[in-house]
Amino acid sequence: MPRASFRSVFTAYRPHERRTKHQAHAACDEKGRPCVLLLTSGTVHDCKVAQLCIKALPPSVELVADKGYDSQALREWLVERGTEPVIPPR
Repeated sequence: MPRASFRSVFTAYRPHERRTKHQAHAACDEKGRPCVLLLTSGTVHDCKVAQLCIKALPPSVELVADKGYDSQALREWLVERGTEPVIPPR
């Protein structure tokens, strides 16, 4: 099975438009190519979007993510799915 990664791609920030902050979340394949992109408000926590993105991909052996996606609920869901979470603790 391929290795997948999940991370926030960027956060758009313009000081003169403080209310328009957005985040793009990407689920990438083993070569780093984005397969799923979600655009959310800057106030939405990364963990709440993770399952939506990951469900769109076939199960993988492991999933690499940054500290923003460190939650016990996400880790348990990944293990149930048969995917080993590779997420550093906060």
